[in-house]
Amino acid sequence: MRLPEHRHGEDCGCYFQPQQPPCHGHHPPAPRPSGSAGKWIGGALVACVLLLTVAVSAVAVAVAAVSVALCALVIRWIIADIRRNR
Repeated sequence: MRLPEHRHGEDCGCYFQPQQPPCHGHHPPAPRPSGSAGKWIGGALVACVLLLTVAVSAVAVAVAAVSVALCALVIRWIIADIRRNR
């Protein structure tokens, strides 16, 4: 089978490629990642700070209670000493 000879020209359409309209940047923005890891890390940091605050406050209350108890004992001994010496 013999095919007819083809001559390329402007009319043949061999090199015709459909034109795509130019892109004007009207694409919707790409979805952002949810960032759930960052939320968990942030929440953990907040929890750590709160727990440290509670722990330091508890230590401060304990030190204050011991100080008040010692002061009360010293004052009691002083008062007892004064009463004995009268």
